[in-house]
Amino acid sequence: MLGGKVEIEQALIDTPEFQQLKEVIENTLWHNNERVYDHALFVLKNLKQIIEEVPETVQVKLKEKTGERSRQELLSIATILHDISKTECIVTNENGTTSCPDHEETGAGKAVEILKRFGLSEAELDYISEIIRSHALTDAIFTPDNKISEEAHKELKNRFLNSIYIELMLLTFADAMSEYTVVSNPEEYALKMDFYRREVKSL
Repeated sequence: MLGGKVEIEQALIDTPEFQQLKEVIENTLWHNNERVYDHALFVLKNLKQIIEEVPETVQVKLKEKTGERSRQELLSIATILHDISKTECIVTNENGTTSCPDHEETGAGKAVEILKRFGLSEAELDYISEIIRSHALTDAIFTPDNKISEEAHKELKNRFLNSIYIELMLLTFADAMSEYTVVSNPEEYALKMDFYRREVKSL
């Protein structure tokens, strides 16, 4: 069993499953011919930066433990593995664009199988898999015409407030920071950045 936070992070990055993400290239409005491997590490870097700047009340909550590890440690693990099943799920369309249907659900299961090799408890595995399984649900908050759906936001918050709402906000904030929409759709990118900055301050 690996104990240290940095130790398990690097061990996960070194797994064959994660290394295979170097061969998976996404081409969408959100990823401009980007390796999933690079994207995942970029999101992890963004996450650490965000956590350094969140209110102290949030940092205290992230120190709470589920099993033997803190919520922050489990969130970092989930972040590394949040797109782990795109190796199997990626579809290349005739026009060269890609999609990864159901990668959240399949990724949750694949992450559990990987993490069993590292001695995590059932509670820790359940926590991580729920974050991965749910991480795309935040997409419903943002409408196609670049507005916030207050109804979708309220529904998401009510569903996860007493469990992984903080984790979902931090992971998807870090994920959104890495999006190619900063170039392909600046209005969408600005909307997301404004939403997440405000929401993180209120957690």
